[in-house]
Amino acid sequence: MNHYFVLCDQEKAYVESFTALLNERRLLPYQIQGITGREDLEEFCRTHRVDVLLMEEELCGEEPFPPVGKRFLLRSLPAPDEENVLFKYQPVSHIVEKILQAIREPAAENVPDVEIIGVYSPACHREKTQFALALGQILAKERPALYMNFQGFSGLHRLLGKTGQGDLSDLLYLAKQGKLRKEPWRERCVHTVNNLDYILPPVSPEDLQCVTAKELSQVISLLEESGYRTLILELHEFIPGFFALLRKCRVIYMPTGEDLLSKAGVSQYRQLLEDTGQEAVLQKTVPVKPPYHNGFGEAGEYVEQLVWGELGDYVRSLLWGK
Repeated sequence: MNHYFVLCDQEKAYVESFTALLNERRLLPYQIQGITGREDLEEFCRTHRVDVLLMEEELCGEEPFPPVGKRFLLRSLPAPDEENVLFKYQPVSHIVEKILQAIREPAAENVPDVEIIGVYSPACHREKTQFALALGQILAKERPALYMNFQGFSGLHRLLGKTGQGDLSDLLYLAKQGKLRKEPWRERCVHTVNNLDYILPPVSPEDLQCVTAKELSQVISLLEESGYRTLILELHEFIPGFFALLRKCRVIYMPTGEDLLSKAGVSQYRQLLEDTGQEAVLQKTVPVKPPYHNGFGEAGEYVEQLVWGELGDYVRSLLWGK
């Protein structure tokens, strides 16, 4: 059975723009439905499982209402904070953040578990980023997914046309200030390409050297609770808590090469895991040899090209055996 988030408001343009943004950005882990009338809403609730209902206050009335998982009211004028009452004319991302914060609590069992996929290699750095971006875009067609890159000088700011935009540094700053769950971070830090949400790495690698493993863990926990079904983490050995993040992953894809230097790096990495008693990380590490994609056209087109051709076919075969 599908799980639904329903927005019910008499203002048709508001409903259309709100639901379009939710579908485009995949901000919530539910099927999205927009409704403009009370009778249509009641009919829909009788035949579908509605986990979250966001409803215009004027439409509530006093009549008994069909059961839903969690109900929030939209109010047209700002008012002092009330539980499950939201100001209608604020950014959609702010409304979503407040809804997610509420449903994390007793009703959190309705939110599907989050799968964390690691992509790491002690060599083959170009192949690693290509593979992670292709993997993320392909998975994002099936479910809400977010990609994070921890590589120094990844070039993604320029490649994705987001120079000067929000990135992981902003989230780490909020974590240091103890404001991670109090500030609207999605609007500035989360970007989208081909249905895949992503957070850019810091422009300067030093930003990652100044953060603690605890602060980075807080960021990952926030993302786990933000409606995504899959997190793709392209990891780097110099980030704080590197091995702890590897242990959190369900699977770790490790691009490998045939040259002597690549093999030596992989051998050293495996030996370190064995020497430090981290066989569990080795057991969920999957060596892969993705084909290298030679990009063409504009920089922004390059990322979407990764899901086609040999690389896209390789990733689909890896995921689904096709």
